[in-house]
Amino acid sequence: MGKILKKEKENEITHDLIIAVVNQGYSEDLVNNAREAGASGGTVINARAQAYEGMVNFFGISVQAEKEVILMLVDREKKLSIMQDISQMYGLNSKANGIVFSLPVDEVTQHILGRHTLDKDVQSINALDKKVSDKSVPAKIKKSKKRTSNE
Repeated sequence: MGKILKKEKENEITHDLIIAVVNQGYSEDLVNNAREAGASGGTVINARAQAYEGMVNFFGISVQAEKEVILMLVDREKKLSIMQDISQMYGLNSKANGIVFSLPVDEVTQHILGRHTLDKDVQSINALDKKVSDKSVPAKIKKSKKRTSNE
């Protein structure tokens, strides 16, 4: 298990988990726009509603069968601007028909590149991730897949 970062103040919350739920097909654009607003990225989970046939109203929201749930761990001071951008571009009045909410995160730990990383190192790791070429990793993966499929 990863080491847990101890907070300087006992009740200090430094991060929030932003959760956005949108119609299928909007998550990639949402994450890209959230990055521009200050998020470092997100995790997309494909979701399927388990309800009666057809559209279902849930708290006045029309819910489709196929949705995408986007999870983004963000610094608390960036949360509001990211959520406002998501709500304006992907909210209930858009084709994405999305909702966004957040939960406080009181402990953060990471296990990256074979080592445990404390919350203090998150910014330096994100900077390192940006330096790595997006094209070089898939190319290496494609080459290894070709070798294994031909053998």
